[in-house]
Amino acid sequence: MRLRSRPLGPGVLLSAACFVACQSLAGLSDLSYDGDGQVEDAGGTSGSGGDDGGGVAGTGGTAGADAQTDAGADAQTDAGENACDLKLCDLNLIAAESFDLPTQAGTLYTGPAVVATPTGFVIMYREADASGSSPRAVRLKISDEGEEDGRANVNLTPCADNIESNGVGAAWNDVLGAGLMAVSMPACPSSAPDGGTPAPRMHVSNFDREGKTITATEYNLPSTILLNPVKSVAASPGAPEFLVAAMAGAAPFLYVFDGVGVQQDPPPAEIHKGNGTATFAQVATATNSRATLTDSDLEGGKVMVTVNDVGSGTSSSSSFPRTTTTSLTVWSDKAMIIQPDGSSLAWHAFNKSGAINDGTLSGGPFTAMDLAQLHGCVLIAGARSGSITIFGVDDANGTFNGPSTINTELSSTFGNTTLKDFQGERIAVAAGRDRIVVTWVTSTAPLASGSVTPGGYAVLGCDG
Repeated sequence: MRLRSRPLGPGVLLSAACFVACQSLAGLSDLSYDGDGQVEDAGGTSGSGGDDGGGVAGTGGTAGADAQTDAGADAQTDAGENACDLKLCDLNLIAAESFDLPTQAGTLYTGPAVVATPTGFVIMYREADASGSSPRAVRLKISDEGEEDGRANVNLTPCADNIESNGVGAAWNDVLGAGLMAVSMPACPSSAPDGGTPAPRMHVSNFDREGKTITATEYNLPSTILLNPVKSVAASPGAPEFLVAAMAGAAPFLYVFDGVGVQQDPPPAEIHKGNGTATFAQVATATNSRATLTDSDLEGGKVMVTVNDVGSGTSSSSSFPRTTTTSLTVWSDKAMIIQPDGSSLAWHAFNKSGAINDGTLSGGPFTAMDLAQLHGCVLIAGARSGSITIFGVDDANGTFNGPSTINTELSSTFGNTTLKDFQGERIAVAAGRDRIVVTWVTSTAPLASGSVTPGGYAVLGCDG
């Protein structure tokens, strides 16, 4: 299988009608397959790994047949009836490491995102120095034992006026045998053409199972695109494409990416047209289903989940109390969302016929959260200042009536990292095989010192 890309380079401004309504996107990336198991980049994006000076840490143009093998049951979290019985499971810390220290005070970290691949996990985040002269996205490949197997540094467009970020998102696609990373950035006044209006930007790249770049591009956008801290990117069910959920103004949209290009058919669609003003959008997928989550200011405020059965084309919607911190996952014919509930974390499980079960997990209040489904378990991480707690909800392929016996707290110093300065604002979770990875950034504000640990990750294993 050969992936050929014709990326649209920086400086090409997509019209609002095109990127948001997207009737035509001539010149954007496309994919073709020739069945030989190879990945080919079209020039201008390959390198030797690490910083390549052109914005991409590359793979030399060929990722090999290994990078395109279907991940199968190894990496996917939609694992059917192969139960992970939490009644018999002890969740043990396998490894924990910190991200590299910043080179200077005032460095800003955004993210993180993490995906399971066939050979481990890839963690992604953005770092921008205080001067804005050398922002970059970082991909860390780690093994199931938590060992760092490689790092790709992706140079982003510098901006001395604004080092902020509008979000980082990523997903892995088994069908394509590759991942997608998106990094959204605000407008940079100093980069505007003479007399022109500065444009927000978005970096989009495909990467292989080792975290190395296959192809990449950076767009100038007609308006700001906001990516939610979790669940902003997902693999398209059964297709070599990606879905990106994002806020475009006050409306949540779902974009379809073919490689690094936005598809023109179908065009991006507003997720909850006619349902008032929203503040965030999420998407999650399984083999035969797709779910979107967004909020609304109507009816006193609510969050709305729509689950689509890809095979039949049918869909169902559920609504819950409005919270701006939440996360979503789907598997088989089921879905679950989590959200804060006072000093607890509430979970709601449902399918297209309605509610299945719900419950609460104590230990909060929790200020950030994410979840992943693994075999017969739903693994949930809730964060607060200085700690992250991992819970398990059993009987995920049934009615969720099994006991929730996992309650593992990470705090202070553990492994080779620390949560001493962790503000409890950003975490992400991925699961595969018998491992769960939790990753975090210490703060959403620029770090006051170059000696502050900027973030890290923990790998935990379910041994029963």
